[in-house]
Amino acid sequence: MASLMTDSSQKMAIESHAAAAVYFADRWLARPGIWHGSVGLMLEGLVQPDRLGARATAVVARHPALRTSIVFDENGVSTRTHMSAEVDFDVRDVTSLPVVEVDRLVAEDCAAPFDLAAGPATRCRLYRLGDQRHLLVVTAHRAVCDMGSLRLVAAGIAGGEDTVGPVAEDVGADRQDPDAVAFRRRTLVGAADEIVWTTDRPRPPRRRGLGGVVRRVIAPATADRLAEFAAAVGGSEEAVLLIALRVLVLRHTRQGDVLIGLWADGRPADDAVGVFEDLVPLRNPLSLALTPREAIRAEAWERASALAQRIPYFTLTEGFRHNRSTPLPGMVQVVFGHRKASPDPAPAARWHALAHQAFPFDLGLDVCRGEETVVTWSYDDDFLDAGMVSALADRFAVLLDQMLAEPDRAIADTPWLTEADRTALPASSSQGAAPCVPVVDRVDEWVKATPEAVAVRQHEETLTYSELSTFAGRVSAWLAALDFPRQARIGLLMDRSVDVVPVILGIAKAGFVCVPMDPTHPSARLAHVVADAGVRLILTDRHDGLISTGVPVQRVSDLPDVAGGALTEPHPDDLAYVLYTSGSTGLPKGVEVTLGGLANCLRATGADLDYRPGERLLAVSTIAFDIAMLELLLPVTHGGETILSTSDESRDGERLRAALDGYRPRYLQGTPMTWQMLLFCGWPGDPGLVAMCGGDLVSPALAGRLLASCHSFWHTYGPTETTLYTLSARLRPGPQPHVLSVGKPIDGTSVSIVDEIGRDVAPGVVGELCVGGAGVARGYTGRRAETAARFVPDPGMGGGARRYRTGDLARFRPDGAVELHGRGDRQVKIRGQRIELGEIETVLQGCAGVAAAAVIVAGAGEERSIVAFLQPERSELSPREMVARVGAHARDRLPRYMVPASWATVAALPLGPNGKIDRARLARATPPRRTGEYLMRPEDIEVSAIWAEVLGRAAIPAEAVFPDLGGDVVAASRVLEHVSLRFGVRLSLADFVEEPTVRTLADRIRRAKVLAAAGAQPRDHDLRHSALLLVAAKGQTDGVLAAMEPSRVTRMCAADTVWTEAVGLLAGFGARMVVAGWGDEAVPALETAIRLREEFGCTVPVVAVRPGPLPAHVAARAGGPVFVVDTSLRAMTSSWDRIPGGAGPVLLPGGADDDLRLAGLLAVAG
Repeated sequence: MASLMTDSSQKMAIESHAAAAVYFADRWLARPGIWHGSVGLMLEGLVQPDRLGARATAVVARHPALRTSIVFDENGVSTRTHMSAEVDFDVRDVTSLPVVEVDRLVAEDCAAPFDLAAGPATRCRLYRLGDQRHLLVVTAHRAVCDMGSLRLVAAGIAGGEDTVGPVAEDVGADRQDPDAVAFRRRTLVGAADEIVWTTDRPRPPRRRGLGGVVRRVIAPATADRLAEFAAAVGGSEEAVLLIALRVLVLRHTRQGDVLIGLWADGRPADDAVGVFEDLVPLRNPLSLALTPREAIRAEAWERASALAQRIPYFTLTEGFRHNRSTPLPGMVQVVFGHRKASPDPAPAARWHALAHQAFPFDLGLDVCRGEETVVTWSYDDDFLDAGMVSALADRFAVLLDQMLAEPDRAIADTPWLTEADRTALPASSSQGAAPCVPVVDRVDEWVKATPEAVAVRQHEETLTYSELSTFAGRVSAWLAALDFPRQARIGLLMDRSVDVVPVILGIAKAGFVCVPMDPTHPSARLAHVVADAGVRLILTDRHDGLISTGVPVQRVSDLPDVAGGALTEPHPDDLAYVLYTSGSTGLPKGVEVTLGGLANCLRATGADLDYRPGERLLAVSTIAFDIAMLELLLPVTHGGETILSTSDESRDGERLRAALDGYRPRYLQGTPMTWQMLLFCGWPGDPGLVAMCGGDLVSPALAGRLLASCHSFWHTYGPTETTLYTLSARLRPGPQPHVLSVGKPIDGTSVSIVDEIGRDVAPGVVGELCVGGAGVARGYTGRRAETAARFVPDPGMGGGARRYRTGDLARFRPDGAVELHGRGDRQVKIRGQRIELGEIETVLQGCAGVAAAAVIVAGAGEERSIVAFLQPERSELSPREMVARVGAHARDRLPRYMVPASWATVAALPLGPNGKIDRARLARATPPRRTGEYLMRPEDIEVSAIWAEVLGRAAIPAEAVFPDLGGDVVAASRVLEHVSLRFGVRLSLADFVEEPTVRTLADRIRRAKVLAAAGAQPRDHDLRHSALLLVAAKGQTDGVLAAMEPSRVTRMCAADTVWTEAVGLLAGFGARMVVAGWGDEAVPALETAIRLREEFGCTVPVVAVRPGPLPAHVAARAGGPVFVVDTSLRAMTSSWDRIPGGAGPVLLPGGADDDLRLAGLLAVAG
């Protein structure tokens, strides 16, 4: 360690806005080393470490920035420039280490944190690779030294020449015209708040990794053409490269209006050292209709305009709403740099690219022009990976080459896929043969083969295959005798009974089209369906409240026996049914599904499931939900048994559980809400049940529970327009990815994923999912324009074949399976029901007194619900009365699942810069809590007082949002400094920014205090993301720990009340845990769960491993499921018992494999 004498210092206000921005960003990310810069030099020949150390000392002595410390107090950020300081110079002998280990050691050294308050913030490491070969690495914190300066410093140390001049003033740092700043901010408002990357790993709530690097070299011919082309179009190389980068981001994220940060060097002299590189946010919205030439000219103008103003980045970010994913407050996540290569400082000292480099953004592109043009892609390795970025880099090269070759071709037509991409795409879609045996013919085959077997059942009421055929024949004969044209529409308005299946088959046998309707829907909606579909007749089993439409109604029970009329031969293109779904115009629309599509889906699904004669399927879906056709007809077309649940059983978890216990079906198809309802009611699972789930988003947690409790689990997908199932995947046990696969196409179906103009996107890139093949519906009843827009020619098939544009966003996985990623429009699914939010808004705006209405979806997963915002006209009604009126209006016109769950009235709906309703702002306007008055505890009162002091305001309520009160990143940092002084806990800015209210900050303070008292570091993975809280002595649980991710497990002892309090506090942060106890610790584990429930309102499952049962009266107090692995029972058994009092199921068997079996049980319980 070389050093200078210490220590007089001089304090001064920080001069560089860039340095202040980096200082705050370092606190924001709370990841040591993320804002460090490092450069490497490979030294060949004899190296004298002492001389290098002396040179480092001389460089530090000459330059104040390298002797600077940074502090934060009530006056803001300031620096102390020390008259003398230590130089952190160290030598490491790594001659015995392999290259990979050397790279790892260098990365660790570069990431080691600096103490900015004490200084210095620069270090040098010399790695001895051999007698004549050394690697010099110089690292500095970017708050005191930018990358350009760092290269100058390293060159000065290695070259031994006085290449480092005195520090220069940061010109213009504090002399910005407020009007210019305001104008520039306005030009940036409206760009995407966050760039949404689709990856195999979710973005973590905190930055963990330091970043990764992928390097490429631009071909010399392309580099030469780049310079010539830039001059020809009146732009610059930077502008051309920026547009190539923007197009690449657009192609990968479908976001054309994003901010890209340009690293601009404001160095006043070539040899100045300090923080002179600043980010300049550039906005240049792209569309696929533009040509590269047009986009480059616009980029050149934007770049020139932004650089001319030179408003410091930190000044621009003040007042922006903060986003937790951004490294700096609320602006850029993609950065770009373009520079000339620095010459080697000496013949024996060559610049060396480090294998790892800290990088604080999502993605960065650095282009260095020298003897060769090196392109360095830096990325956040927490959620992006080297494979994805490598593919992105290769596509960039293709795109750049094509742009230079044909700059006047639209971006939409500019190729960007690599040869590897094009090779991978054909394997991602497949279409098998689709033989069409009509559904009625398949049923008739089983009528002949097994006439006395039960075909349909509901409790004690059954129909054999013979009786089913007779009933269906009677319906078809009566219908055929009517004077209706072929393919006439027949309404089906029936309660759930065994009669439904033969009536559907009878309509099909007569050559007519079934129009299913749900008797529980509002009469106005049913009347619309009848009129819109052109229904000729309604078949029903009801005796009350039939809709009055002028259409004849026939009760099925009163059907007379008539001689059958002539039955027509069905054709695959004939319609099987017309099913009505939510429509964006405010009225439901009818989807016309063909016989061929229905037959193909039933055949292919039966083959995938290996459906065998005699197997039972429990049908739970309403007849107006398209999947009901699969539930009702799949068994009877395969010799199986259709079991219809009653309406009450379908809606009530306890009754559905009883139905499963009574019927013991082989198959159950349900929405995620159906399965959640069952599990919530303590359903233990069934090792013989095949679970199928689709219709809405399936969470990995739900999939894991079903896989652990059922024989197998199928994840399925299929819009009404492509007939029931389109994609299906049998998921495998084990940890599930954060986005589940929906598998590959069923036989007779093809899928493609395309961009906005219908061209294939690259593998792994999100686009719109299109479906082709036998299942594609004919279209929408009476809606030619919408049919033409959604059912488009299929370029892969020809011959007039069409494919359906689903509007769902998806991507292909490397294995060709499909992964869903939301919607490209405002259609949503809640509890399995497809909903057009526009339809709800249209209905609400049709109510007298409503000037405007907007609807959003709030919450996540199974907690999602519809929230309506009403802007009343001038009215004498109170807000409560207005909501009551509009609610009644909605209930009369919408199905129950489409009626908003929450309501709010506003004086005026917020508008964005484009004049449209700003739904993002509405989404942030969360409704007030409904659990009563919030009791402010001491931490809440202190935090409220701190906010008031920092913001200069009066008393601040617990639910106030910090940015809405005018708080920015500087004010937030001051709040956290006060928190540190008053409570003795350190929180990062990210802790604050995620949920910036008094209440949530106070909760975090309490959590940190409790964890500190428990002797734990307050890191996220300690408790917040734990799946399991173990109450056990050390050594008892090693087998289970080996089967689980260690970071998901927290140990505690039974008497540790501090840990119990910590878990209780974490209930407010969404922690989902299991409390487990071994042997003598089983009862204390149960007592821990009881305390969590009674004192903190947190109900958690309990798992006990012990000989014998737990006391039933104690177990009942836990409130949640209690699982017991009884180690005294060695015989394996699959039976489940229940603790009296409804405390939950008890797993009986124990055995030598307790640890592995328990690991699976923990996945179920958690």
